[in-house]
This record gives sequence, structure tokens and C-alpha cells, in this order.
Amino acid sequence: MDMSLTKPVSAEQPCGPDPEYDPEYLLLFIRAAPQAEAQYGDFVSTPEAVNWPEIERDARRLLTRSKDIRVLILLLRSRIQQAGAQGLAEMLTQLAELSVIWSDALHPQLLTGEGASAESIEDAALARSNALAALLDHEGVMADIRGITLSNSAALRLQVRDVERALSAPRPADALAPESVRQQLADLEARGALPLAAFREAQESAERLQVWARETLGDLAPDFSRLRQLLALLPDVVQTTTPEIPPSPAPVPDPAGTVMDNAVPARAEDVPPVNVPPGISLPHNAEPGPIRDRNDALERLRCIRRWFESSEPSSPTIPLLRQAERLVGNRFSEVINEIPVELLEKWDALE
Repeated sequence: MDMSLTKPVSAEQPCGPDPEYDPEYLLLFIRAAPQAEAQYGDFVSTPEAVNWPEIERDARRLLTRSKDIRVLILLLRSRIQQAGAQGLAEMLTQLAELSVIWSDALHPQLLTGEGASAESIEDAALARSNALAALLDHEGVMADIRGITLSNSAALRLQVRDVERALSAPRPADALAPESVRQQLADLEARGALPLAAFREAQESAERLQVWARETLGDLAPDFSRLRQLLALLPDVVQTTTPEIPPSPAPVPDPAGTVMDNAVPARAEDVPPVNVPPGISLPHNAEPGPIRDRNDALERLRCIRRWFESSEPSSPTIPLLRQAERLVGNRFSEVINEIPVELLEKWDALE
């Protein structure tokens, strides 16, 4: 946590003056707003992307003068854009901490009943509620979270929105197949590359903010259930994902209890090699069962991929098998879009 944000601006005003009257405050939000395309005759200008490092720098400078929920949420957005899940957890936790430290002084401030009309008290509460509701903006914070990249590989690029779309009901026609998304998440988790701890921390901070908002705003508090649901998506999916390869069933004893007349003792060369990973080997000379459906085929692919990962970890076949697992269940048009045409033509020429 940035400890400089916990320091009071002054003894009289721990959170400083209301930044709404600061020209830098207005300019900051103008620069953070997405720009629309401008057309001049046949020429269409491409809008400049938001410069998030500059937004972060200026937001932090403004927060040294005025501690404001709206500026903190803008800082949250800049950290998500630059640091992904870690930036999300860092700043959402910071916001939750500051809401406790500066509960009364944090802008927009609430008004007490001393010398204030009921209307002005309600207006102040609405201003704080609206400031907190920015966490639910579908084109702001929620879009930033959905845009967090989980896998940056060119072949296996995956964002939070891909997971959400694949597992939603009803599922959009162009969404990834649920089983391929679950497999990608399982692979990332196995490599320790999935930011589950960051999402769990962010989820806990969102719950603390919800409690604080209800305590201070009552019925005017925004409902963070959609935010909390999005933050819980990844941990819940990984937690409920079933093991990829079920344990091999125990051999069924012969019901008659008979002994084969021509039984031959096992030889050393009949013993399966020690480098075969447990859970994917078959009994000696046993034939694999028929593939009954897509799930069976996908499981067979996983068995093959895990064998290569254990026995030939440097094999270039491994990423191809992972890609095949990911594309299982996708439409033909979606698969074609994932594979360069030149590569398809080269493969066809080799057949």
C-alpha cells in the first residue's frame, strides 16, 4: 500500500479541500475520457489512446492535495491498465483502507445534521454514492477488469472477458468453448501463472467497501454484487474445475476366480517404463476404449500432451497439442481464424 496516501494533508483538513474546484481535477478527467473519431470530409482521424502512466502520475500528485474517491478510482483504472490483476488488487485494497482511515473526511464528504438541511445531507450522500458507483461502470472499471490478460501467448491469448463469455448462460455464439477455457486455466494454474491471489484480495477489498458503503450511506449505498461476482469468477472457476485425468479404475477380478492354464510369469521387459506419468498409462497390451464423444477425445488429447510434457518436455509438439485442446468445440470459422492461411496451405502440401 502507498503509505503517502495515508498521510493527512493538514491537521485542519486531513483530506484537503474538495478537488472539484481544482482546474487540474477537471483536466485529469477530460484526459482520461476516451476520445471519439473525428471525420473531416473523407479523412477520419484515429483517436489517441489514453496515456495511463501520465494519468497515474497526475492523479497521485492531485491526491497529495485532495484525497477523493473519484481520483482514487481513476488511479485504480490506471494501475489495472498497467499492472493487470496486481494493480487491481493493490488499488482496490488501498481504497478500502482509506475508506476506513478517512471515513468522514474522504471526498465527496458527508454532511452531519448540525446546521445542514435534510436536502443538503441527502445530496452529499448521493454525491458519495455516485462516486463509489464508478466502480460499476461497464465502460470504465468493469471493462478494465474484463480486459486483464491472463495468458499473453500469441497462441493462447486469454482475457477475463473470454472466461466470462465462455461460461455465461446463454453463451454468445462467438465465445470460446467452455472446456477449452477451463483447460487453459488449469494449465496456467499448474504453472503458477494465474493471478488467483490478486483476484481473491480484490474480492475481499470489494466486500469491505460494500460493508463500509452500507454503514455510511444506508439505502443509498451502491450494490457491488456485479463487481464482486466478476472478481470471484476466476477463483470460482479454478476451484470447481474437475481434475483433468481421472485415476485409473482398479482392475476387476475374474468372477469365477479361475487361473489361466498357460499363464507365463511377467518379464522385466514387460514392465511399463518408469518415465510414464502416473494416471495416463494403460495396462500392458490393453487396448484403449473407443472414443464415445468430444469429452473422451479431449481427454485423450490431454493424456498425449501430458506424456510429452513428462517424457519430452522440449518437444515442439506440446504447444500444438495445447492449441488443439483449446480449439476443441470451436466453430470451423473460429478455428480458421486462429491458424494462419499460409500455415494451413503448407500443412496441406505435406499430406
